[in-house]
Amino acid sequence: MIPLRRLLREAARCVLAGPSVGSMGRRLAFAPLRLWLTNPRRALLFVAVRPYTMLPYPRLAKLAELAEECEKDGIAGAFVECGSYRGGSAAVIISAAVHRRVHIFDSFQGCPEPSEFDVSFSGRKGQPGEACANRTHLQRILVRLGLSADVHAGWFSETVGKVAKRIGPIALLHIDCDWHTSVKTCFLHLWDSVSPGGFIIVDDFFYWQGANKAVVEFYREKAIPLCVVRTDASGGWIRKAR
Repeated sequence: MIPLRRLLREAARCVLAGPSVGSMGRRLAFAPLRLWLTNPRRALLFVAVRPYTMLPYPRLAKLAELAEECEKDGIAGAFVECGSYRGGSAAVIISAAVHRRVHIFDSFQGCPEPSEFDVSFSGRKGQPGEACANRTHLQRILVRLGLSADVHAGWFSETVGKVAKRIGPIALLHIDCDWHTSVKTCFLHLWDSVSPGGFIIVDDFFYWQGANKAVVEFYREKAIPLCVVRTDASGGWIRKAR
């Protein structure tokens, strides 16, 4: 558990970084009032990691909820994130892990060259280098919150397959890598390791056509029914059958 002093310090750092009273208020309000009343420690965590993530509140909250569900249900395995950006969502996952290894994959060069499928459902074409963040951002938030993880830097085509067997069972797999090829690579190498009852979060299933196509193709090839639960307008999650 992250010490309360660290959470308070990092949340305050984020809020006070705003250039105006209004912006500071908006940063504080990233965690809704109901969360401050029911789980103030988590509210502080969400405010603290806000500058380090592009996930909106509903997806960040669902990520924390599913990570906690793994602990409550005793689902065996590590927590794995593919696509960390600056590390905000990784910090949320790590903070929920009790006696688990956490593995973080990211190129730290942004997204690779997109394919013809990597277009949003609204028609926006993906661009190489999207969501690029330096590894120092991830290191900074983890150090400030006193967290640690196994970080694997490089293109997924070069890292995920090599590391997959060393990870062992996976309880929660967070896939936030946007493009068709990247998402498909993660499923091909990691899906078999997801424990029965484990969770797979596909952050942009309802936003990027390529990500959607990769998941649909994979399940069709496996001849397994696909049921994606919508988190918000863009994100969804899947629970692997027990």
